[in-house]
Amino acid sequence: MVSGSALTWGERIVYWIIILGLLALVSLYRGGRGGAVVKVNGQPIVWVASASAGQRAIEKAKQMLSQREGVGVTFFETVSVEPRERPPDIIPVSEEEAYQTILQRVTPAVRAAVIQINGKNTVALPTVADAEQTLLWVQKKVLPVNELLEKPTFKEKVEIRRARVPLDRVARDPEKAADRLLRGEGESQYHEVKKGEVAVRIAARYRLSLSQLQALNPGRNLHRLQIGDRLIVRKSKPFLTVVSKHRVVEKLPVPFSTERKIALTLKGGQTKIARKGRPGVKEVTYFVTCENGREVSRQVWDERILQEPVAEVLLVGGGQR
Repeated sequence: MVSGSALTWGERIVYWIIILGLLALVSLYRGGRGGAVVKVNGQPIVWVASASAGQRAIEKAKQMLSQREGVGVTFFETVSVEPRERPPDIIPVSEEEAYQTILQRVTPAVRAAVIQINGKNTVALPTVADAEQTLLWVQKKVLPVNELLEKPTFKEKVEIRRARVPLDRVARDPEKAADRLLRGEGESQYHEVKKGEVAVRIAARYRLSLSQLQALNPGRNLHRLQIGDRLIVRKSKPFLTVVSKHRVVEKLPVPFSTERKIALTLKGGQTKIARKGRPGVKEVTYFVTCENGREVSRQVWDERILQEPVAEVLLVGGGQR
């Protein structure tokens, strides 16, 4: 027998619907009207009357930044709204004051194509196509004019990734971005030649060999330095190294041999050139490997004689002295 005070199943369902509805109203009240904290990178910056007010302040800050920069932007920092009671150290502000405070705490950012080298972010460009063009510019600036045997590669691991980047760090010109990658870290160091200085002493001062100093200053005659000349003694390390393989053809002299013949008509010890020797010419084809345009190795690929050398004939006296 059921007690008269017990609830029927239908009454119980209605009861729980009412309770859940009240809980939802409380949650709505606390979230929409019970106040909320706006955070930047997890740190509270302002407290507003409701979560919706905080969200509107965030959107207005984005709109104002986009208008100011002339391009659609977002925030580099993480900006969020958390419904909660006002912390004692946060002063409540209006929606207008909230968006102005947000503007002061954030950095305008965009989604950009970032060139990563060995996992490290280097330069960012607006699009992936711009980033790819930058890498082509890098190759174009350092490749020698010699015939390429295969497509150039990079010594480093290079990837292009989309990421959120501060707007002021996005390069607009692919060629200038390529210059940045080749300039790399640090600055080149120069030495100004003073009176009485010679190349070998300048090299020793910077712990360089004479050949290393020459490599840093191609085309410079180190044996004819003038007062005031500027020599590169240390180059910045580029972010990228372009490895290229080339076919190089050179014409080289082939030394002639000397044939000695005894001449009885000449006194012993005397010599006379009966025929002058003439060097030949050979064509040598090399397989050359370069890094950023500088040769690092070469191998002989092919060799052929274009002109045979002419041996020199030397008469050696065989008669009486």
